[in-house]
Amino acid sequence: MLSFSFLLIFLVTVHGKRRDANAIRHSQNESNPDNNNAYTKSGWRIIARNTATEQTEHLGFIPTDAPEKKLENIPLADGVYEIEVRPSDLFWQDCHCRKLLTLKVGNGGTEITGLPVIQNLRREISPLNFQPILKWNISAEYAPADMSFAVWLSDTTPVDTTGQPDITVNYFDGQGEYQTNYSQTAECYVAVTAITDTEVGQVAEIHLPWTTIPPISPPNQTAK
Repeated sequence: MLSFSFLLIFLVTVHGKRRDANAIRHSQNESNPDNNNAYTKSGWRIIARNTATEQTEHLGFIPTDAPEKKLENIPLADGVYEIEVRPSDLFWQDCHCRKLLTLKVGNGGTEITGLPVIQNLRREISPLNFQPILKWNISAEYAPADMSFAVWLSDTTPVDTTGQPDITVNYFDGQGEYQTNYSQTAECYVAVTAITDTEVGQVAEIHLPWTTIPPISPPNQTAK
């Protein structure tokens, strides 16, 4: 387990205007406090998702009027986490933000990598030319690295990602889905990850089955 202090600086820039709005709302409702009983406490819930186990953990709550937007001494096991800030106000308790932070915990410290985790890696068949296409999704990062996506194809698993990738796909800020064409004539494995000149993100891998045997056609049906 590792204990770290997580300073939410980006809250000031992304949600800074919320403090003024809440202050105005609070002053307007002071004369009639009973109207506020059903309201959700204003602030931010900090959620961590372990990208390997898919388990989520509630790290804490930061009230809007807190002097420092800060959580201290939060224990997290080694791993890669997506840290999400969920605004909480009025009747909306679980609003999800579009952006998050990818945090790597291990080796006695923490690191905000800026390398998004590959999600929903899949193969589809193009309706235009009936050729295979690899597709994947990512979440938007608050501080994305200067990166691209690397694709390796292999006959065996786990896929060796130490050499030059077979395919490289450029990253575009604000784009959440990526795809690339590739050739396949036999079953294989594919690995995809975000990379920079010096770093490699978390690798996603799937098996790509392949067969030249056509599916069995069902017998003709006769309506009665």
